[in-house]
This record gives sequence, structure tokens and C-alpha cells, in this order.
Amino acid sequence: MAGPDGQETLMTSTTGRPWRHAMPLTGVVALLLTLGGCGGGRFVDTHFADDGPVSPEAAALAQEFRLGPDGFGKIRLRMTMDEVQTTGQFVLAKGQGYPGCRVGNEVGATPGKGGVVWVSDVYGVVKISSYFGVRTPEGIGLGSSVDDVRAAYPGTRVETERDMGNGQIEIDDHYRSPVPGNPNAAYRFFVNHDDKVDSMLLVLANQDCDVGFTK
Repeated sequence: MAGPDGQETLMTSTTGRPWRHAMPLTGVVALLLTLGGCGGGRFVDTHFADDGPVSPEAAALAQEFRLGPDGFGKIRLRMTMDEVQTTGQFVLAKGQGYPGCRVGNEVGATPGKGGVVWVSDVYGVVKISSYFGVRTPEGIGLGSSVDDVRAAYPGTRVETERDMGNGQIEIDDHYRSPVPGNPNAAYRFFVNHDDKVDSMLLVLANQDCDVGFTK
């Protein structure tokens, strides 16, 4: 839900942990139809674990670079589409994204298993997802525990299912953490049933782009 200043208002569970829930395909379809009948908006899909195999090239990038505070490798937050395509680290995915937001894959990552980059026509690169082997400067990566995340980022909070107030609905619960050295960004950590990180993203806090489907 957006506050008066246009920023997202966080809603947390009473336990301080994300509410984990699975939605069958029929439920997803029903929700899409419901949203379509309520005047529009974007449906933000549940995440998938970023645990796919990667190429030697991608593995080398994961060893050399960290996710944050301003990007990953040569890909930096706020880069325009033209700029990100000159990095040699990005391949535009045909037919992906929606008007105003295009999606590409980091070279060597497995499509659908992390290494995804979202580029807004207005804000440039606004989201970068990790893949297996990528870590933050503080050492957090896939397989880290929630306790590890909270220790690395004391300001970590829970974002739960909510109406984002701008025609978007997000149904996947996750942890949101500050990014040391970049007050304009945030980390999003999704965890499995063992409370281990299985997906993480570096995101621009003020942006208009989100993964999902158009109406």
C-alpha cells in the first residue's frame, strides 16, 4: 500500500516472519481473472528459486563480483537499456516484460532460475536477481539462513502479501533489507520452508517496474 509520499507501506506478520503459502494454478488463474475484472492492474507472480545451473562464465562473475550496493558486475542500477546492452553481460529476452518495463538475462545464467534484470523506460535498471554462487558484499547468498540475513542487515523487515496501492498486487512474502552504502536501494530475500534464502534481488527502492503479468 502506498503512503501519502508515494512510498510503499510495509505490513508485517505478528511473528515477524513471512507467511508462506502455495497457490495452485487454478487459484492463480482465478486471481488473474479477478484482477482483470476489477479495473486492471498488474499481477505480481510468486517467485521461483534461483537454483539453476550456470555457465563457467557466470560462475566466474559470481566469484569476482558482489550483488550490491549499486549493481552486479558491469550492470548498474539506473542504467538505460542502451547502456546495459553495451556491458556484454545482458541479453534482452524477447517478448518479456510489459509496456514500460523490459526483462533480460545475465549472460550464462539459466533463464527462469535467477540472473534476471528488469529495465524501466523511466528509471533504467531497477532490479537484478541473483543466481547460485552470487553473494552480497556482506556474504549473503542462496542458502544463507534468515538469521544470517538479520545479522548482516539489522534493519531487515518483513513484506507480506499486500495491495501496493498503484494497481499492483504482490502475493509472495519476503524479507526486505537495507543496502549498506546505497540508501536508494533494497535487498529482497525469499526463503524456503527451512528458512534458507532461495532467491534474492537488489532493487531500486523508487521505481515503476515489477516482475509479473499484464492484464
